[in-house]
Amino acid sequence: MRDKDSSGMFAALLPAVSHLILTRATSARSADPYDLEARARAVSTLPIMIAPSIAEALTLAWRISPRIVVAGSILLLGDVLKELERS
Repeated sequence: MRDKDSSGMFAALLPAVSHLILTRATSARSADPYDLEARARAVSTLPIMIAPSIAEALTLAWRISPRIVVAGSILLLGDVLKELERS
């Protein structure tokens, strides 16, 4: 979400992952993935991808690893769970 401390979250989480895939939750409060990319690049050199939809973000993530982490907000997690139910 735009009003959350994404830079702090990236600083805490990115050392524990190998890739970062950004997308947008369906909430109107959702942060712009390109803004998030700039913030992530300020604290990490990880490979970063932007997916235009949650379905595409999941597809990319599963291609990289059999284990993925969904982080950001409970609203994003809800969107991901809905997408997984459709699959």
